[in-house]
Amino acid sequence: MEALQESYLQKLQREHKERRARFFSNPEPKPRPKLVSTTAIKPPEPPSAKRVLKPELQFPKITFDGTGSLILMLGLIADYFGATTVALRSEDRHHRITRIRQIACAVLYQAKRPRISSVQLGNFMGGRDHSTVVHAIRKVTAMCVRDPKLQEKVSEVACMCSQLKWPKQYGR
Repeated sequence: MEALQESYLQKLQREHKERRARFFSNPEPKPRPKLVSTTAIKPPEPPSAKRVLKPELQFPKITFDGTGSLILMLGLIADYFGATTVALRSEDRHHRITRIRQIACAVLYQAKRPRISSVQLGNFMGGRDHSTVVHAIRKVTAMCVRDPKLQEKVSEVACMCSQLKWPKQYGR
């Protein structure tokens, strides 16, 4: 019995030595894949940016026949209030940007009411929920009742958006 156990132990030791010899027999290590630096590909973000903004291409572009697209209207609203479309569609929660975003939701919903739902508008405005759009509409309506100057600005922007047409160079 002891002879069997010794031979078995010797067999295990021999197999272990063979495995080690096979594993360590190659003196040259395998070449590792080269790592690509991500800083060389992506431009550095400004130091003031705390959050990474979603790329413009991730947002769906919703257009309708006969009138300007939502992105053109959003650009018009952003220019009027001194913001950017990227900021309005981002996750930024600064008070100024949030108010402009709420006004934009209300104006875009009013301009495109029969053809766009609050779900579609929420997706367009940076992946927001439909209840956020409904809240923005109610909030802007309440603010306009309290502040006549804001009411004038909102109605002026809404009028400008309703008159906006698709550029001729795009064939509409």
